[in-house]
Amino acid sequence: MSIKLAPLVGLGLSLIQIPVHAAIIDDISQLPLPVQNCALAGNCLVESISAFDNGGIAAFRYQSADFSGYLFRYSVLPPSQASDVEEGFDYSQDPPATQHHSTNIPLAGTLWVKAAESYSALAASHEIVMYLDRATPSQQVVIPRWADENLYPTTLNFEFSTASLSASSANRYLALTYDGDRSSGDLVGNEALVPCLAEGCSVNQRLNLIGMAFVQVGNQLVLQFASDDTRSMLYSEAIAYNDVTYGFLHQRDWYVQPVPLPAAWLMWLSGFGLLAGIGKRRTA
Repeated sequence: MSIKLAPLVGLGLSLIQIPVHAAIIDDISQLPLPVQNCALAGNCLVESISAFDNGGIAAFRYQSADFSGYLFRYSVLPPSQASDVEEGFDYSQDPPATQHHSTNIPLAGTLWVKAAESYSALAASHEIVMYLDRATPSQQVVIPRWADENLYPTTLNFEFSTASLSASSANRYLALTYDGDRSSGDLVGNEALVPCLAEGCSVNQRLNLIGMAFVQVGNQLVLQFASDDTRSMLYSEAIAYNDVTYGFLHQRDWYVQPVPLPAAWLMWLSGFGLLAGIGKRRTA
């Protein structure tokens, strides 16, 4: 069954025999808003019965005039959270006192990722789209983007290289240090994170295409479902700043498969460790 103009995706589902181990979309409101608008306008089709289902991960066939591929739906699991930490000196006190503020907002709901069924291996980049508007809380859960009128966009467009698509994973790291810029990785976002403008700043992103494997067949990278993919973190992004008097960390981590407790604890510590240099540099 396909979604086109029907306000309810699941109209008539009771008459259809749903395959065992298949997930369903039974209401068009479950889809990301851009896809809802496309389907209601009759410009795209989404199959309401999944072609792939692996626990909280399901893939639904998605087609439009210029696209053929899948929408992957991911259930957001703990310890997904939006973390914001700030630390600095309060010079109004004598002696100056350290001020520390932190908030941790749990993230839930669903994330959607759009991936084509195949990409040309000869192309310089390959588009992957992520939709966050079905996640909760829905407002201000994304780190601000540079020169974006919508400071908290809920549709993120990424470009993967052929190598990163073959690995189903891409990352980007940028830091501004006393000896210049340092960078690594190849994850390119059309809505780039706020860039580093001062020494001590860093940005970090990683997107893992969990449940996807791209196999090269001739000049094509063909999508295959990967039920044995055990990675936990789908997407992470962070901006950090650290100087002798002030530091902050804004981090968003989205997990879609269970994380072993020791691993989750270490990830939590590594994130807050970005601010550890403040104290060290103050005592130097």
